[in-house]
Amino acid sequence: LEFQELKTDMSQAMDDHQRQTIAIEGLNNHMFTTAYIVQLAKLFRNETSRLEFAKSAYTRTIDPENYFQIKMLFVKEENIQSLDEYMASKADEIVKSEFKGLF
Repeated sequence: LEFQELKTDMSQAMDDHQRQTIAIEGLNNHMFTTAYIVQLAKLFRNETSRLEFAKSAYTRTIDPENYFQIKMLFVKEENIQSLDEYMASKADEIVKSEFKGLF
């Protein structure tokens, strides 16, 4: 239900800046699967905005091992490379949060 509300709010936003604001608020409150993140990323009209969202959503996904799927939404090679570099830089942070308290 929360995902559907977030998706509706984002689709009704006037521009990508508003979509980003709504998306960040939703990501701060919930974690989503990569498939849901892909659906939200498709709502952005500008590839640069989509990249910003994809980066901000990476640490809020419950299945980061599937996050490679979001790359299909990008045409520009430099955006794919930028996302790859960002994901590599955040990999340790995700692992630490997954195993927090276990050791």
